[in-house]
Amino acid sequence: MTRPQARAVETRHRVLEHARAAFAAKGFDGVNLRADILEPADVSDGSFYHHFHDKADLLVTALNDAVEERRQRVLGHLDATAGLDPDEEVREGLTRFVLGLELTSDVWRIQLHERSSSNPRLRAVVESSFGMLQ
Repeated sequence: MTRPQARAVETRHRVLEHARAAFAAKGFDGVNLRADILEPADVSDGSFYHHFHDKADLLVTALNDAVEERRQRVLGHLDATAGLDPDEEVREGLTRFVLGLELTSDVWRIQLHERSSSNPRLRAVVESSFGMLQ
């Protein structure tokens, strides 16, 4: 990976990290893109728009990334429990579930904020991702 590519990946990561926290705390409508995400992430408007179309695209990307993280955790669980007895498998599954709740608490809050969003695109993403994040 070249240096500019690495910077772009880091910028995208910072934006998404600040976005998840801001959307979880204030909901989509309550978040000011510049004040709540870009300034704390130390990212310019131009850099933001290089990665995302708008604030809604940012939220959709954050939720889709969370779904992918959850998918990977589930797949890791399936690999980790192969060959375990049923009691150990249940114990391992519950442990991963509780840790997953802790790791994705911001995503749960976003879903609660946006489950009745007036934006049909956001509502559809929340509805489709909700089952995967439980």
